[in-house]
Amino acid sequence: MFFASSLLLISTIFNTCAAAIPHKLAPLQTPATILKYHNGSILIGNVNVNILWYGHFTPTKKTIITDFINSLNTRLPLAPSTASWWQTTKNYKGGPRRIQLGKQIVDEKYSLGKTLKDSHLIYLASKNIGFNEISLLLTG
Repeated sequence: MFFASSLLLISTIFNTCAAAIPHKLAPLQTPATILKYHNGSILIGNVNVNILWYGHFTPTKKTIITDFINSLNTRLPLAPSTASWWQTTKNYKGGPRRIQLGKQIVDEKYSLGKTLKDSHLIYLASKNIGFNEISLLLTG
């Protein structure tokens, strides 16, 4: 018993805990995102995201989605965040894009039924279409 406790004491003296030694941590530097333009069409300027809520959504679920869309426009985003990632659009051809929440349509009664076909999706998405607009169809 004496031998084991002596060994523990000696081990503790010579092997100081790394947590007891203060270390200065350097911030993690992530490489810049390199964007490759593939000559496709791009949205320029302000982009409205129109939402069609198809089915029942609680206020909490709606808030999560709308808060996320609104968070893309934070002026001075902290990294890592969705807003800091979205800032990479300023490097796109045509300059930065600003995403904003557009119109919202609620269809809680499933007007086209609970089983949707491709033609239904196209019809529903086209309800909220315009210049520089994206239709977001969410089903509940």
